[in-house]
Amino acid sequence: MDTGPGISKNIKDRMFEPYFSTKKGGTGLGLVIVSRIIADHNGFIRVRDNEPAGTIFSIELPVKE
Repeated sequence: MDTGPGISKNIKDRMFEPYFSTKKGGTGLGLVIVSRIIADHNGFIRVRDNEPAGTIFSIELPVKE
């Protein structure tokens, strides 16, 4: 369970943009690649606050029948 400080709104607004990183020396490609792979499989990735602390990432992928 994530009990950290969470992610600020300004970072959440940009975190899936190419080359955006909050880490020194980060490439800013990790979440871009993840979101692209999920989208290529007709899925979604969402990020939201986990009250009272932390962040939740949700990934939804369709089930092939």
